[in-house]
Amino acid sequence: MTVLLILRYYARKSSLCLSLSLGLAYGSIAGYAQEPSEIAFTLAMQSYQNKNWAESRDKLSSYLAQYPDKPATPAAQILLTRTYLRLDNPRKALQLINQYSAGFSSQSPYATEFVFTKAEALDAMHRSLEAIQTLLPLASGKTDAGLRADSLIARLAEVRLSTAQLKELTRSVPSSPIKEKLQILYATKLAAQQRYTRASRAMDVFLRENPRSIYYKNAQQVLRRNQNKEDGPVRIGLITSLSGTNAEAGLALKSGIELAVREYNTTHSTPLEIVTYDDRSDVLQSVLAAQALCREGSISVIIGPLESDAMSAASVVCENAQIPIISPTASQTGITGIGRFVYQANIDIESRAAALAEYAIKKAGHRTFAILSPNDVYGATSTKAFADRITQLGGRIIASESYFDNTQDFKSQLLRLRKLGQIEEARPGLDYRITANLNFRQIDSLYKMIFPEDTTTTESSSDYNMPSRGIDALFMPIYDDEIKYIAPQIAYYNIQTKWLGGDHWNALDELRRQNKYVNGCIFVGEFYSNPDAGPTKQFIKNYTAVTKKRPTPEAFYGYDIVGVLGMIIERGAQLPDEVQNELQNGITYEGVHNQIRFDKGRRVNTSVHLLQFKDNAIHKIEP
Repeated sequence: MTVLLILRYYARKSSLCLSLSLGLAYGSIAGYAQEPSEIAFTLAMQSYQNKNWAESRDKLSSYLAQYPDKPATPAAQILLTRTYLRLDNPRKALQLINQYSAGFSSQSPYATEFVFTKAEALDAMHRSLEAIQTLLPLASGKTDAGLRADSLIARLAEVRLSTAQLKELTRSVPSSPIKEKLQILYATKLAAQQRYTRASRAMDVFLRENPRSIYYKNAQQVLRRNQNKEDGPVRIGLITSLSGTNAEAGLALKSGIELAVREYNTTHSTPLEIVTYDDRSDVLQSVLAAQALCREGSISVIIGPLESDAMSAASVVCENAQIPIISPTASQTGITGIGRFVYQANIDIESRAAALAEYAIKKAGHRTFAILSPNDVYGATSTKAFADRITQLGGRIIASESYFDNTQDFKSQLLRLRKLGQIEEARPGLDYRITANLNFRQIDSLYKMIFPEDTTTTESSSDYNMPSRGIDALFMPIYDDEIKYIAPQIAYYNIQTKWLGGDHWNALDELRRQNKYVNGCIFVGEFYSNPDAGPTKQFIKNYTAVTKKRPTPEAFYGYDIVGVLGMIIERGAQLPDEVQNELQNGITYEGVHNQIRFDKGRRVNTSVHLLQFKDNAIHKIEP
């Protein structure tokens, strides 16, 4: 029986007794004439007992509104809060509990029932530690309430709390039987994570300090089971796609991880073990995989799914379980906002665009910019981050154009950029807040006022001899299969500007095919490997020897993420809370594909590559 079911069992049992006792007091069974308030409560109570929760809510709410000071009012308040729990609205239940219980003294016969109901609401909201703390004042007593509290605290601690939470809880609880029970449970959890040495040490201390404990024999049993065992490996969960649409990338990631683990285990006394779940390239399966890993009780950290959507979904599970999850590939902005146990080793889209903007202003010296981006989440996120950072640094965005998927003809977007660039060149100081709302005819009219002698004022003109030079740099967070359409059209419309690209420009074959247009372009990249560098060369050699394949970017990501975790574990972090402390305090790891850097208090990698395509090769440039 789960913790929530146990809580609900006690709640139903006590509320049923309470309701029946009040019903008897009112004479509902005796049959004599009742007051209107008594009839209203009896009908509401019957709805509750029949599990007609919506009707129970309405009748109890009506009763409390009409009869706020009747003998049955406290019982109606308790039943209403429990009704909201059955309606899966623990937040409302907790709000009512805090409201109603404020008027009760600790001696009230209803105070205890409110405590149990509050604990159930908190647990339903994944605030299990608070639920336990709510029950603690009732614990270690010989009353029925004390025994119930002891049982529920132990079960909540066993199922819901992390090892770190349990450790802190035992420290905060004063000496009592429930504290002793929690100490034994803490050692049991350590043993489940194969930290046998720590478990034995904890029980050895317990036996010395508590020779008369009622749990003395239990502690002896825990000690005997674990004292002669060697610690097991540090277990790392892996959720990746081994089947489905992302299988190729997922298998490469797994191969890189396995190679890194094999190398680590040959040189370290505490080995690593990977526990792998296939998410089948499906978001729901990633959630189920995260739940399974968190239930195992021995996982110290989880390497998250490939895709951002799947990573977001799995992260909610890990956050509730307080097990760190780190994705080597997810790049969507905002994933780490899910909680403090969520990390992205791949720099997010927003940070990439902002880094490129900083380079364009501070190093390249550009001042005026335009943007051409796809009309999707990636394009919108990149555009906003780039434009915001440019504005913060004193640059100006002259124009921003977007397009829909499968667009091949970019004439309308590029003509707007061309004319606004020429207008800016002739009359510097365009305000994008104004030009962004101008249609093509209005831009054309403005253009005619400045260049009345030019013959290229109609949209149908094919004469673009006069270059457009007013845009210092054009930022294009476009996809690699769109470069072949956009690059020649920019040249055709004679927009002379520096080209800045997003991470999808890191496609060497496509850039080589468009070399005459894109030579010299600069773009931001999540991935860069120098095959001549020593560690990279060794990784490629070892990976190829094992898999008989050249490593893909995903293989690099997998290899490096184990490098990060191995460095943390080598420092002595073996439990989830210890891994979490290392990550949140900031780390830097020089990987074979990129530096992985979590600044203190930040959970997204802050290291990015600035790359340039020049002379048929991609080179890294200093930011």
